[in-house]
Amino acid sequence: MESHSILAHMPVMVKETMGYLLTDLSGIYVDCTLGAGGHAAAILQSLNPEGELIGIDRDQLAIANFQRQLKRWPSRVILLHSRYALLGELLQSQDIGQVDGVLFDLGLASFQIDEPERGFSYLRDGPLDMRLDSNQKITAEFVINDYDERTLAALIRDYGEERHWRRVARAIVRARKDGPIESTLQLADIIAGIIPKPQVIKSLSRCFQALRVHINQELDELRAGLDAAVNYLKPGGRVVVICYQSLEDKVVKELFARYSGICQCPKDLPQCTCGVQKVLRVLNRRAIQPTAKEIEANPRARSARLRVAQKISSGGTR
Repeated sequence: MESHSILAHMPVMVKETMGYLLTDLSGIYVDCTLGAGGHAAAILQSLNPEGELIGIDRDQLAIANFQRQLKRWPSRVILLHSRYALLGELLQSQDIGQVDGVLFDLGLASFQIDEPERGFSYLRDGPLDMRLDSNQKITAEFVINDYDERTLAALIRDYGEERHWRRVARAIVRARKDGPIESTLQLADIIAGIIPKPQVIKSLSRCFQALRVHINQELDELRAGLDAAVNYLKPGGRVVVICYQSLEDKVVKELFARYSGICQCPKDLPQCTCGVQKVLRVLNRRAIQPTAKEIEANPRARSARLRVAQKISSGGTR
C-alpha cells in the first residue's frame, strides 16, 4: 500500500480536539492511536519546540508512515509500536512520569478500512484477517471457522449488539460445513442471506464490528489504556476520547464517572464501600459531535462522539 492512501485520511474534530487537549504548548502529549497521523500532526503543529509527542499504534504501517513525516517538526517525537493498554509501561520505559494530555481516537483509519487485505470491510473482498497488529495470532478466519455456535452467537450479541445474533451464528456454522469460510465477501453473503433486506447493511456493520472488537480485545484495551492515562496525567492535564460506537462510549462514560467520584456500589447497599475517589472533572456532560459541515466533507465522522475529562488531583490506581 502506498503512502498516499495514508495521507488521504481525514482526522475527526481536529479543532475541537486541539482546543480541549492542549493546555500547555511546551508540555508532553500522547496520541495513543496514531493511525494516519492527522491528530498527531495537528498536535505537533501547535506545540512549541520544547513540546513533546509520544505516538503509539498497534499497526506497524502507521508507525512507518508517520516516521517519514518527522522532519517537518522541530518538536521531539517518540513513536512506539505497541498497545496503548501498556501505556504506563511505555511511559516508564521513556523515563516519563507525567504527561499533559492523552488522546484516544478509537476509529479505524481510512487506510485500514480501504485496504482489502486487512479484512475490515464487508464491501471489499479480502482475507478474513481484522488484526490491528499482524503479529497477533488469532484472525477473523480462525474465529469464524473454529468457534462453536454458542460462542459465536455470544460475541456477535455482546460486541456487535446485533439483534439477529442467533440466526447469524447458526448460518455461519451451517455454511462452513461445506468448506472453510475464507473471505470477507463470502462471510458478508452468508450474513446477508438470512437478514431482512432493509436491515442488511446495519447487520453487516454490527457483525464485522463484533469480530474486530473481539479479535483485538478492544474494550479491555480501552479500559486498561484509560486507567493508565488517568494515572499518568498531571493535575490539570486532560484525556480526550473520540468514540464511534456505543460499546466503547459506554466504557468511557463509566470510567469517567468512577474517576469523577460517583459511587459504583449497588444501589441497595446502605453505605458506600467502593472507596471511589474524585480524580477527574468531566468537561462535557454531553458528548461533542461533528458539525454538519464536517460530516458532509467526511461522512465517516458521522458517528463520532468526543468526551473530555481533566485531572484535578494526583490520585489514581498507581
